[in-house]
Amino acid sequence: QRHGRILKITQNLCKKPSKGGAACCVLLPTAIAIRFMSALCFFLTGRRGAFFNFSLFREKFFFAHSVPAAPGLIAACYDKEVPMLIRHAKDANGRICDFLLQDGKIAAIGINLPAAEGEEVVDAAGLTILPAFIDTHCHWREPGFEYKEDVATGSAAAAAGGYTFVNLMPNTKPVCSDAETAHAVMARAAEVGLCDANQTGSITRNFDGHTLDHLLTLPDDLRYITEDGNGVLDNAVMARAFAIATDRDLTIMSHAEDREISPWDYRLAENIETLRNCHLAEYYGTKLHMCHVSTKEAVDMVRQSRRRGARVSCEVTPHHLWFDDKRLRYKVNPPIREAADVQALVRAIQDGTVSCIG
Repeated sequence: QRHGRILKITQNLCKKPSKGGAACCVLLPTAIAIRFMSALCFFLTGRRGAFFNFSLFREKFFFAHSVPAAPGLIAACYDKEVPMLIRHAKDANGRICDFLLQDGKIAAIGINLPAAEGEEVVDAAGLTILPAFIDTHCHWREPGFEYKEDVATGSAAAAAGGYTFVNLMPNTKPVCSDAETAHAVMARAAEVGLCDANQTGSITRNFDGHTLDHLLTLPDDLRYITEDGNGVLDNAVMARAFAIATDRDLTIMSHAEDREISPWDYRLAENIETLRNCHLAEYYGTKLHMCHVSTKEAVDMVRQSRRRGARVSCEVTPHHLWFDDKRLRYKVNPPIREAADVQALVRAIQDGTVSCIG
């Protein structure tokens, strides 16, 4: 919280708020993460001032190239009872504007907007106003592994970086395989109150690799299932999971790695599970999101499935776009790939195959 509070206003600039209430915008300085994403936009497009507009789950958001330096996140929290006038903020297109916040929405955007009596006025000179970011693949290790991360520290880190919605993986202890555990995590996030959180459930109960009966009783507010970093090795189990997901309108998030192959070939391990899962998505009509795609073959499989009408999306990570194996030797999973893979991922962003950078 020392970095400042989140500015809660409408996410999509003068349109109605999202279903859950007023969505969020943030005013950001040139933090390391934003510098990195800004440079990445320039790297991908070759144009300064370029930005991406993409959506996943329920948010739209932008990465702008030019975000000026300023100390800390702006300390401003919008109270619906008190109108707020934000002056001299730069929008995603680089325009300097004033923003009037009223009744949970952006009521006006202009230059030199007059300040009414009783309005709170915030001078945002040197800051850029952006719709809030989301993290599609986040690890808050509560319950069970709080020594690594908990809801409070994860919420604070998200808020400090301008993230107001996170999608949490189920690799907790106990594994998040039931509504009680998931609801407890989301209730704790609401209690902390710094950002919204969605808790995913495991595909197999307790990551045991074969039990699926819990999927039949998941409540309507738990819509995303994933085995996180494990993957489901058994083809028959995964086929049944896809069939259940289609029947129950669940989205499967897939970490594509065949653990029997990855000890000796990480590329084949990712490609073979990507191929299987994309085919299952086509066969059953399931909504599938491929996590952290990293090889040229895998991203092309997603592209071809989408062209055939499959409901498949995918994400790529900043480090798989920025580094190749000649430039970085650190060990991550999936591994840093070859330069040809990096170029394939960039092309996949440009042609719309990649849904988000996460």
